Amino acid sequence: MARKTLGYVELEWTCPACNTRNPGSARKCLQCGTPHLEDVQFEQAPEEKLLTDETEIAAAKAGPDIYCAYCGTRNPATAERCRQCAAALGEGKARAAGEVLGSLRDEPAPPVKCPACGSKNPATELKCANCGTPLRKAPTPEPPAAKPGGCCSWPLIILLGMALIAALIFFASLGRDDASRGPGGSQTIVNVVGQVNDYSWRRVIAVEMLAPVTREAWRNELPSGAEALQCRQRVYKVVDEPVEGAREVCGTPYVIDLGSGYGEVVQDCRYEILADYCQYRTLIWTTGPPLVLEGRDKTPTWPSTAQLAENQRAGRRSEEYTVVFLANDRPYTYKTANEAQYLNLINGNTWNLSINNAGQIVGIKAP
Repeated sequence: MARKTLGYVELEWTCPACNTRNPGSARKCLQCGTPHLEDVQFEQAPEEKLLTDETEIAAAKAGPDIYCAYCGTRNPATAERCRQCAAALGEGKARAAGEVLGSLRDEPAPPVKCPACGSKNPATELKCANCGTPLRKAPTPEPPAAKPGGCCSWPLIILLGMALIAALIFFASLGRDDASRGPGGSQTIVNVVGQVNDYSWRRVIAVEMLAPVTREAWRNELPSGAEALQCRQRVYKVVDEPVEGAREVCGTPYVIDLGSGYGEVVQDCRYEILADYCQYRTLIWTTGPPLVLEGRDKTPTWPSTAQLAENQRAGRRSEEYTVVFLANDRPYTYKTANEAQYLNLINGNTWNLSINNAGQIVGIKAP
């Protein structure tokens, strides 16, 4: 993502001794003279405007201020010796920079009330225009004390009750399932002798047919021979660096602390590449009515494909064979997709059947 510079603004700092607001360029408190130490943070002004003075812009871009290693005085990044004690600044400590302070405050801020005379002043002023009293920063309110309450809320109690009921239902259902099983939860199997009572077969050939459809795709991805109906511009790709013809999309401007008493106003931008997204018509293979052939004999055959039209083709084949056994005056149905097994079953008359407790045939053996 590309970072775009919009300009620079002056920051503020609050005097730890008298709570007076000071411009970022001030190296001592304008009210009490307390030096601006490195542990006192820069802050955004209530209302910010981009700098236009070239001297201020140069100071903002000069780099983080340096604190003298001997007397702790704050010096501009371009200084070689301390302005307070003349010591060389080679061993000095540069102020931290690069912290994101927040969104640019370019909207008018509410006026500030003078604590001395009650006059209202623009938010950008540091002293009262009426009486000269410093417009100190308002103290940060303490968070409200937590309200006393019980250990549990009604919604939580209701949820716990519902979970308990669901658990009871679940275990009750397990008990019912186990009741239908044999000892140890195993399935009960009954062996009976069954006679073939009825049989049938069914064979199916899926049919595919060419049919016109309307779809959408990027112009450069249209299938061969497709007819483009209408196209519109859409975002095809988003990249981090500028590209010729791309559309620039930037986020909310925000302020970065430069460590010099000034902030850099930037935006994070990405670039949208547009392309034609088209509606088109083409022919595709779709599912049509299948070919089905059924019988109740011993000679299963496949449906004829000779009846398929020019725009049709045969697809996947499937087959199912059904044998009905009669055992103890009760019918049992067995299905298979194996033709050889089907023919073997119907050519015999009597078979040993294994029946589960659901009435399903789970095994067949010759007598």
